[in-house]
Amino acid sequence: MLGARTSLRVIRGRRLSLGWPNMQRLRMISLWIAVIGILGTLSASVATQWLQTRAADRRSLAEEHRRISDLRREALAEFADTLMSYRRAQLHNWHEARAQGVDADQTAVAAELRELRARAWSAMYRVQLLWREKAVVAGAAGLVDAVTKLKALEDKHALGKSADQVREDLSALMDRAREESLLGSVK
Repeated sequence: MLGARTSLRVIRGRRLSLGWPNMQRLRMISLWIAVIGILGTLSASVATQWLQTRAADRRSLAEEHRRISDLRREALAEFADTLMSYRRAQLHNWHEARAQGVDADQTAVAAELRELRARAWSAMYRVQLLWREKAVVAGAAGLVDAVTKLKALEDKHALGKSADQVREDLSALMDRAREESLLGSVK
């Protein structure tokens, strides 16, 4: 039986004596293999961590877009509901004022009308907070002003035409806001 120094080993088809220089070489090869393995594992774990962090960031960004989109829809629905209630009350107040022969601000529903106007402005400000697009915000403010101006009209035909125009403008605003919201979520 041969000793450790005199034993022979076959590496790549060659017989080598495992004396001191060859043992040192094998140890260095083993060391480099271990270093490469450790670096590979380390780089894989860093890459995995980076990919997971990136995926989590994308998920949170998508969730934030979804949340803002939901808030926008709620704000727009509230604005439309409040504006139409204000419009309805403004029309009722106009007819009541003409029937009683008094100014529109002196009717029994004038206090309720002021409350509805305040709610309409509040809903418009919520829309303003959630939309960057100035056209949507300006359209909402213009609609509140248009409903407020209904009380100053003298003619019943002009009142009906203006009230219908408010409804059409609100529908157009809703369509525009929906398009802007969808385009904003794609960006």
